[in-house]
Amino acid sequence: MKIMLRLKTVSSPRRIDISQNLADMFMEYIAEYHNEEVETNHIFIKISGNNKNKAMHYVDVDNLFRSLKKKTGIYVTPHMFRHSSLTVLRMAGWQPELLRVRAGHKNIYTTMNTYIHPSDEDITREFEKTQPNLDLDIYNEGEE
Repeated sequence: MKIMLRLKTVSSPRRIDISQNLADMFMEYIAEYHNEEVETNHIFIKISGNNKNKAMHYVDVDNLFRSLKKKTGIYVTPHMFRHSSLTVLRMAGWQPELLRVRAGHKNIYTTMNTYIHPSDEDITREFEKTQPNLDLDIYNEGEE
């Protein structure tokens, strides 16, 4: 399934694939919160306050995360999910060019240098996978 993203720049609107599980969660959210008073095609809406049933925008989500940080002491931003998702897709084997397209970047260097964050464990795991192919037996060279 694909969803349409309308983001910060004119060139960034695009359709991206989402899992059926995520699509089902969106549908459950819509069934619960979208009623006849909702006049937007945005998935996420404000569910209380003066602007109840109006579209939720980035600043609203950011404010929600700030509020949650105050309550929990855990620092996380909505944008961190973007970084994490691209890193997870890369570790799952996605090619850099496909990550660039999904992220809506013009330049592959933005994607790879800013958004992909391999952990030490990821680097060690990849090294161990390739090690048998790179094993140079220089200590036993010439021995039978």
